[in-house]
Amino acid sequence: MFATALVAAALAGVVATTGCTATGTADPTPVAHVQPATTPRLEGADNFRDVGGLGEGYRTADGGHVARGVVYRSNALTLTDADLAALAKLDVTDVIDLRTTPEIEAKPDTDIPGATWVHDDVLGSVASLATPTFETAADAEALMDGAYESMVTSADARKAIGAALTTIAEAKGAVIVHCTAGKDRTGWTSALLLHIAGADQQTIDQNYLLTNQYSRASISAALKGMTETSGEAAAAAYAPLLGVQQSFLDASYTAVGEHYGSVDAYLTEGLGLSKDTIEKLRTKLTA
Repeated sequence: MFATALVAAALAGVVATTGCTATGTADPTPVAHVQPATTPRLEGADNFRDVGGLGEGYRTADGGHVARGVVYRSNALTLTDADLAALAKLDVTDVIDLRTTPEIEAKPDTDIPGATWVHDDVLGSVASLATPTFETAADAEALMDGAYESMVTSADARKAIGAALTTIAEAKGAVIVHCTAGKDRTGWTSALLLHIAGADQQTIDQNYLLTNQYSRASISAALKGMTETSGEAAAAAYAPLLGVQQSFLDASYTAVGEHYGSVDAYLTEGLGLSKDTIEKLRTKLTA
């Protein structure tokens, strides 16, 4: 868990230094090739999207589709009035916040009327940790690989992710699951949901990597801010923290293989999900 805590501390350092994060105001230009037609683009949460994908939903191995309008993934919910009006049409009954308490205190979610807010802290408190420094991007990438491994091996992370998936299984309406940037903790949780739904690995990987498109404007703003305050070398070294790379997600899967043998075994043995809960999720997530 030390690696994941350091990642949160490092991102906090980027915010303090640049005033920018990989969250916040989205690029006002629609991203037509990745935007689901019935899913709104939110001004205050640029990585908000339907876990189910585009059109009819991602294809599943049995020839069906992942259901849309069931689970939405997002970065921190700093919402405008227009965002709230758009969300009012989605029947959101539960919001699952995967962030640490210091992250939440720094940027509280906007309340969504009618939705219950649930806190499932994947990382634990990192308030006392100093921001790590990186000489190269490879150093940051190594830290991220360790963070993704920790999301599988940490007992605290497994408890939080298991609780989040259980909430989704029992929810009466649509669920929003999110962290700060909506890419790491949320990315791994979303990958598990798509696995349960029966999506193939290529689809899961593509969904994960879409963060780099949805959040491209705010990622660019954060890099620009760090370049201006700390120089190009520092910005290049911290750049891997702001987006996603396939190698990060692969590190989680490698840890799953080493410790559990398969994702299905990780879901039951690692996360403690019952077969009934997994079946409820599969039923909700398939159309």
